[in-house]
Amino acid sequence: MLSIYTVLSVQNFVIAKVMGKPKNLIWKFYNTIKRGSKVKVQCLFYAKEYVTHVDRMVNHLLSQCSSCPTTVKETIMQHQTAKPGSTQDIASTSSNEISVNLCEEEESDKMSVSSASAASYQSSIKGFIDRMTPQLKLHLDQSFARAVYASNMSFHIVENPYVKEFFEKLRPVYSLPSRKLLSGRFLDEEADEIKKKVHGILHEAAFVSIVSDGWSNMRNEGIINFMVTTPNPIFYSFQNATDHRHTATYIAEQFKNVIHEIGSEKVMSIVTDNAANMKAAWHIIKEELPHIQCYGCSAHTLQLFVQDLENFTTVSAHTSSVNKIVTFFKNKQVPAAIFK
Repeated sequence: MLSIYTVLSVQNFVIAKVMGKPKNLIWKFYNTIKRGSKVKVQCLFYAKEYVTHVDRMVNHLLSQCSSCPTTVKETIMQHQTAKPGSTQDIASTSSNEISVNLCEEEESDKMSVSSASAASYQSSIKGFIDRMTPQLKLHLDQSFARAVYASNMSFHIVENPYVKEFFEKLRPVYSLPSRKLLSGRFLDEEADEIKKKVHGILHEAAFVSIVSDGWSNMRNEGIINFMVTTPNPIFYSFQNATDHRHTATYIAEQFKNVIHEIGSEKVMSIVTDNAANMKAAWHIIKEELPHIQCYGCSAHTLQLFVQDLENFTTVSAHTSSVNKIVTFFKNKQVPAAIFK
């Protein structure tokens, strides 16, 4: 007695034979070349010749051809991922894979159909297709953006042809995010994520200390930065002070803003350099928040001590001799090479 699987397989095979084998979409991207009795195909994008084997032709465009446009790859993948059991899949299956001995018993029929299905799956193009969900694409874009930000790389890296070629060979289905996304949406999202982490750490900390210093950035703009130690140091914020003089009153106001944002009950101390305006700002802060202790930076104190030490005649003379020796070997090629 024949099984239902056998009947359906034979029925599908007959339908495919009657309708004829539909031509695969892949042929649109190849030129047919006849050389005598032999027929070959040539890739439109890479001029590579292949024998007329659909699986190899598809694999070349999806995995090997670096010149194949992304839109073409997506079109091929959508065409190849038809649902199992469709007329297209049946028509593309060879007769040997679905041949069944109609005289055998039901168990034998099931085994034959199972073997034919396995052979059909192994020879199908699905093994060569790389799928990517929108969620995975977004996750990879964000991970790449984070690597760019952490390495201080230029956003133009996504337009570098060698970088694009590397990712196309690594995973053809993945395309790098645009420079606009890196400098806009992803950067804003990463900044918001960092802020959330910082606020989470500060929320869990029982007590903190604020460390600050004034300096100029690459554009010679005045900056006052604020670090928070828990005791691990965390960058909290900065204040663009280009339009303001670094007076004691102004500095004290900026400190108090940060203190109240974090919570004055958590802030136990403030550390700055030993400049006169900073020391004056300490007194202004302590008038309003007397529980906060103010300290000068020990590293800055050591620096000031060394500068005073250099003013002694014996030390300055020795330093001058050392500078001359160092300058000589830095500017002379042969003596520098001997020391190396």
